[in-house]
Amino acid sequence: MVEDTKALARKRLEAKIAEVRNGGMNEFWLQLYIKEHYRDLGLGLSEISDPQKVGYDFTGVIHGKKVVIEAERKPANFLSMGHDKDKVDILIVMTDDETPRALLPKKVKVVDAEELVKKTHDARTAYRKYAQARDEALQKVFHDPTLFALGQLEGALTSLYGMIFDEEIHEGTLEDDSMHEAASTVARWYFRHYDLGKSKGKEEGMVIPKIAEINNRILKHGTDLLSEADWEHLTMWLGLLRDEYIKSA
Repeated sequence: MVEDTKALARKRLEAKIAEVRNGGMNEFWLQLYIKEHYRDLGLGLSEISDPQKVGYDFTGVIHGKKVVIEAERKPANFLSMGHDKDKVDILIVMTDDETPRALLPKKVKVVDAEELVKKTHDARTAYRKYAQARDEALQKVFHDPTLFALGQLEGALTSLYGMIFDEEIHEGTLEDDSMHEAASTVARWYFRHYDLGKSKGKEEGMVIPKIAEINNRILKHGTDLLSEADWEHLTMWLGLLRDEYIKSA
């Protein structure tokens, strides 16, 4: 029985290592690994920043000199994201590929896949438990009109933020958690401001907030059909969301 458990654990570890070597693990976990183990990467880093929301992923210090660091799943992603090799000193990746080195920063570091998997194991496990609890809580939303409306609001705010500010937030990252917290707060403000608890939608008593309707319109037709009033509505509420997102990050 013990041997079977060990064999299963090893099999799971090997599968995760293979995922990393294929560039399949979420980039967030690479960033976490870099932040927590930068001294072990053999790059001579004496300091490193927290992951940055804007610009390249990290700044660090080597022999008293500031360096710019970017993290990607694989070198090809550096090019596909439109990064400038002359503005980055070090590229850290999960796995290598055939991208010509002349198109990349001078220093490219491929992390040890097994070390990455092992040293992020506890954090990934904790996040899975958190995500499971969040998913179970969301299931309750669909049985309560008020919670459903708040869920609609949160989803619309998050979607609109990404489209209007052209900022992608990856699921399973600290940024995702910060946005979830900020959108939840602003959704409740919106709900109370328009007294949506006393309103009824067309289906099963569920509220259809204006900002959710605007979001659906943009998804289908883009922003061309938005009125001046729609833009004022978006500007006010997305401004509040951005402020809360920055505060909660």
